[in-house]
Formats: sequence, C-alpha cells, structure tokens
Amino acid sequence: MDKMEMKDWILLLVPIVFNGIIITVFQKLLVDKYLKRRLLKDEIVKTFLNKLKAFNDLMIQSNFDSMINGNSVSDNILKMQDVLADLVKYFDTNSYDLKKFKRKFNKLNDAWMCFMNTYQDYSRRSKLTNEMRLDLGCKMQDIKDNLHKTITFVRKKY
Repeated sequence: MDKMEMKDWILLLVPIVFNGIIITVFQKLLVDKYLKRRLLKDEIVKTFLNKLKAFNDLMIQSNFDSMINGNSVSDNILKMQDVLADLVKYFDTNSYDLKKFKRKFNKLNDAWMCFMNTYQDYSRRSKLTNEMRLDLGCKMQDIKDNLHKTITFVRKKY
C-alpha cells in the first residue's frame, strides 16, 4: 500500500471539516431559536402567575375591606371581575403557551361564574337571608380554593 499523498489527505479532511462547520452552524441556529422561544414562554408563564397572584391579593384585600370598612360587597366584586377579565384575556391571548394550565384555569373560571350567577340571582331579592350569605361565602371559598390550586399548579410546572 502506498503512502497517502497530499491530495488524499485533502480529500479525507475537507469533507470532515466542512461537515463539522455545517453541523455547528445549524446547531447554533436551532439552539438560539429554541432558547428565544423558551425565554418567551417563561415570560408568559411568569406574567400569568403574577396575574393569578394579583387576583388572589385582591380577593384577600376585598375580604378585609368588607369586614373592616364595611365597603359594599358589589364594589369589591366589580374590582375582582375586572381583574379576572384581564386574566381571562391574557390566558386566551397566550393559550398556546399556557395550554397545560387550561383545566385548572377553567375550574377557577367556572367557580367564578357559579358565584356570579348565584350573586346576581340573590341580588334581585329584597334581602339576603343567612342561608344565602352562607351560600355566597361557600361559593367564594370555592373560587379561593381553585385559585390556590391554580397558583400551586403553575408554580410546580414553572
């Protein structure tokens, strides 16, 4: 067997070097794209979590305001409804990135709708009975429980 000539070495090494360069370039492009997408998704989830926390904070604050200052329950409900509406819009806009939280979020939204339907039904009456107040309190607690479960679930996945 003859010695390898310069031409043979070139024919052997050039494809290896070029393949390495091509693989490195494609890998860099794909990894950069993945990292950008991951950072965007992380930011969306973080904002969603912050909005959930803001809703939780408002619920707690509204409860204190109602007990201490005697503020109208309907004023507090309107504030919570606005915050939840913002949360629903954000979830809907970013549903692709938040799809793993959909079931928990829907339970939270369903609990709110159940509360609001009951509240509107009771608000048509002249006076709330203790049973009605208890029912509304239980439905509000259901919202709080679902909110807590949703926040916990988002934190675990994030």
